[in-house]
Amino acid sequence: MDRAHNLAGVIWFLDRVWPRIRKAAPAARFFIVGGRPPAELRARADDQCIVTGFVDDLASWYRAATVFVSPMLVAGGLLQKVVDAMAFGVPVVATSVCNHGIGATPGEHLLTADTAEDFAAAVLTLLHDPEAQVRLGSAGRHFIQTRYDTEAAIAEWEAMLQGMV
Repeated sequence: MDRAHNLAGVIWFLDRVWPRIRKAAPAARFFIVGGRPPAELRARADDQCIVTGFVDDLASWYRAATVFVSPMLVAGGLLQKVVDAMAFGVPVVATSVCNHGIGATPGEHLLTADTAEDFAAAVLTLLHDPEAQVRLGSAGRHFIQTRYDTEAAIAEWEAMLQGMV
């Protein structure tokens, strides 16, 4: 959490998105899980916004999540935590830049939103619709299993190479 782009995304979420979610879903809680959170982020913690700092086992956090958010405003390449959340079957709401390196289909494998209003609406849709959570989480898991599975990737490469011979 000490990287500037991570902090900027979380601060944007806390300032612009989280108040909308709290108003519409007062029981919602936002967990910020990541090592070395700066003091300005730790100061924002309360009973609904929990800053954990470093955790030894991310798997238990993915399993417990209802929705995973990735509010990154600047991103590049593959965002591993988004991939991990999808692999665990957690429905994901992310900015469109978070999906650039992943290549999932918005609305099918994850939800993307780039404005505070749209991001909050996407999160709230999932919080209020357990069937949508399951549907999106399952589709995301299937996407990751088929797109990022090592055996499937090797078979795809072998087929491509044989086609070149």
